Amino acid sequence: MSRTATGRWMNLARVCALLWTALLLSPLAQATGAPDQLERWRDWVLHGLEYLDCPPRHDRVDSPEEAARHCRYPGSLQLELNRDGGRFRIEWLVRQAGWVGLPGSAEAWPDQVSVNGQSVAVSLAGASPQLWLETGRQRVEGVLRWHERPQQLSVPASI
Repeated sequence: MSRTATGRWMNLARVCALLWTALLLSPLAQATGAPDQLERWRDWVLHGLEYLDCPPRHDRVDSPEEAARHCRYPGSLQLELNRDGGRFRIEWLVRQAGWVGLPGSAEAWPDQVSVNGQSVAVSLAGASPQLWLETGRQRVEGVLRWHERPQQLSVPASI
């Protein structure tokens, strides 16, 4: 092949690479979601089904149920315990508002619980304390009190 033919092929390859790159970076390639005309209906359509925005669990990919989705992600649980009680702190990333479990039990009830510095009420679900968290990053802190240090401290599996 002559130098002229090789040069032409190289130029053609460069033009194709440039066009391919332009296509990938175009607004068409980046378009996601619904068309603009339908986007304003999104909240209405998903009312009660907001969990569909949450990624599916690896073991239940085909299930549309909320329990098959990861909507609330705990960070590391920090515990400082002593003979009279202790303190806990955990940060959550919440994609859809819902209930999260707290460390403790009926015998070691979480007290003085706050979310982002605001006092909140803790509910009992079965034998476990739970807390309702809204969407966003949430810092949960609280105190555990007991008369005698328990043999073990209950921590929800979700943490």
